[in-house]
Amino acid sequence: MSQWIFSSDSTEAWRASLEASLGKLLVRYTAETVHTEFDGDQTACSYRVIASNSDSVVIVCRTEDRDEERHLHFLDPETYWVSIGANKEYFRREVL
Repeated sequence: MSQWIFSSDSTEAWRASLEASLGKLLVRYTAETVHTEFDGDQTACSYRVIASNSDSVVIVCRTEDRDEERHLHFLDPETYWVSIGANKEYFRREVL
């Protein structure tokens, strides 16, 4: 989080809360579905790949009543990141 950019009105308590939540989101991809789990809450959405190149992929997830585009950037075979506003959130592969 040392590289994150925060708005000038964000409080230290809010930043601490955000930092405490990082690393708890589990994302699992199957051939057609993205599964997420965070603090006991689970979601699943179907997805399709709409673009890819040597180091990224763009998927569209169907969430309830709308499509949500997600751009995953791969650093290596074990790590990817997604944009969170002006910031990046990193994910690493784990064998369950």
